[in-house]
Amino acid sequence: MNSPVNIFAENVQAYREAGFWPRPVVLGQKRPPMKNWQVPDTKVSSEAFRRWLSDYAGMGIGVVMGSLFPDG
Repeated sequence: MNSPVNIFAENVQAYREAGFWPRPVVLGQKRPPMKNWQVPDTKVSSEAFRRWLSDYAGMGIGVVMGSLFPDG
């Protein structure tokens, strides 16, 4: 039996460390599964982020456009 691929959960931290604001997106679509997805990462509570990791682990990754890009 194949183990599930947790695209969002396994890759989100690398996006955050690079300075992006990643969000889970429904596979095959370009939409996040939750409301208020566009708020900056600085406004996302630790609890909400943990819930995303748990509830949306296998979803794809989108990046909030308009987020500040890191230097370099």
